[in-house]
Amino acid sequence: MLNVIAIMGRLTAEPELRHTPNGVATCTFRIAVERSFARAGEERKADFIDIVTWRKTAEFVCKYFCIYSSYSVRNFINLYSRRDVYGSFFASSNSVLKLAQLSAV
Repeated sequence: MLNVIAIMGRLTAEPELRHTPNGVATCTFRIAVERSFARAGEERKADFIDIVTWRKTAEFVCKYFCIYSSYSVRNFINLYSRRDVYGSFFASSNSVLKLAQLSAV
């Protein structure tokens, strides 16, 4: 199976390096990606995608990524599901960064 997504967009805020209680580096950031189409008379809209990084990649992102700069990233998607105490089902996802590079835009 293949679980790969490629995203190119602009960083919306400065990434912040954090550490888990076990000392593992992690960083979460958001990239704004313009849609490739716009209705007549409207501006292009953007989608905002949350990305999680771990270990050396988190340290790299926090050191070299800066707000409003354009980046292309290769990720995979994690899907989570659970039931609450009332039996209701919830699903969520996040994108985990595997490869990042500065884009020449």
